Amino acid sequence: MDMDFILAGLQQLDNGYVLFDGDQKLVSCNRRFGALRDYPDEICRPGTAFRVMLEYGATRGDYGDDGAGEVERRLKAFWGPAATQIDQATPAGLILRIYIRPVPGGGMLLSYTDITDLRQTEERLRESEIRHALVTEASTEGLYDWNVAEDILYVSPRLNEMLGFEEKQLKSGEWV
Repeated sequence: MDMDFILAGLQQLDNGYVLFDGDQKLVSCNRRFGALRDYPDEICRPGTAFRVMLEYGATRGDYGDDGAGEVERRLKAFWGPAATQIDQATPAGLILRIYIRPVPGGGMLLSYTDITDLRQTEERLRESEIRHALVTEASTEGLYDWNVAEDILYVSPRLNEMLGFEEKQLKSGEWV
């Protein structure tokens, strides 16, 4: 198969990817990687050392106050023998999930997924659940919610109190 064809296909990915060889030098990456990491073109060229990329991020404040220490920590963390993943917030406000996978010959493949929207949705859901719990607790009414299709019963603490049941004592079969 033609390598140019493969590389052209990788450019179409929504996720960013970067591949390093066993000497920790960049072999290949797509434009999406550069855009997600906000790296200039000269950083995203074959032959660029992984350390150079980390140092560039440290200089612009990607890793907080301990930039130099964080560069060393990340060099070790990213170059381990096992596959792993981390989430990283960028200065631009993105939250990236980074999948780190060793490749034969001592190299490393990193893929970057923008999970900012997912995290914001999760946070809104948590806030909604907290509001719901506060409303339920503040209510003087006894509330229940029965999902008949999945046979899941929620009974508010106030309804349990009114009926003389302990929390989680009342089951859907008993409710009928």
